Amino acid sequence: PIQGLDFNTTYEIYVREECSSGVFSINSCPIQVTTLCTPPTPTLAEDFNNQNTCNTFANCNMQCDITGLWANVSNDDMNWLVRENSTPTSFTGPNDDVEGGGRYIYLETTGISCQNGDSAVLLSNLITVNTDPNACELSFNYHMNGQHINSLRLDITTDCGDNWTPLFEAQGSKGNQWFAEYLDLDSYNNLDVQLRFVGKKGNGFRGDIAIDNLN
Repeated sequence: PIQGLDFNTTYEIYVREECSSGVFSINSCPIQVTTLCTPPTPTLAEDFNNQNTCNTFANCNMQCDITGLWANVSNDDMNWLVRENSTPTSFTGPNDDVEGGGRYIYLETTGISCQNGDSAVLLSNLITVNTDPNACELSFNYHMNGQHINSLRLDITTDCGDNWTPLFEAQGSKGNQWFAEYLDLDSYNNLDVQLRFVGKKGNGFRGDIAIDNLN
């Protein structure tokens, strides 16, 4: 691996071949990469380990009370459900939370009462953003595994939900693994914001999307 790079910085990388001792080919065209920002110690963290699990029974329209900084909204189609271990349906969803032995929330996509394109919305309380130019302000883990995975989106608002701006979006199956996402909120410094995760059901029952460690 390449080490010693500065965070949140764009570099151009050139590749060349050593043809013989001390003789090299010409440089390749540059490959441009940007390093990630460095996440600071979380000031607001939710790993769902202290939330009550919700009895899902592989039913997409179950209710689930998530308390604290984040909550399910009442005017969407489905709910985010607190879970531990694997999801009820095989070949979709995670086998455990990120660290193992804890809890996460996910979108259950089994059940005839939920249709393709139905959404589950997880909404934050009002948060005042205080940024560090050398660090990420927001991070989370997501899991999207299954042949019917639709999409996951994270939005932000500065006007109590009148207008939403997307910060992140992923679509389709990513395989049976957790991914980490780090986001820079410098443009929202000193503003009061709300965040929302929007998960959409796909056209089938193997479309369970999960998120964890919202920091």
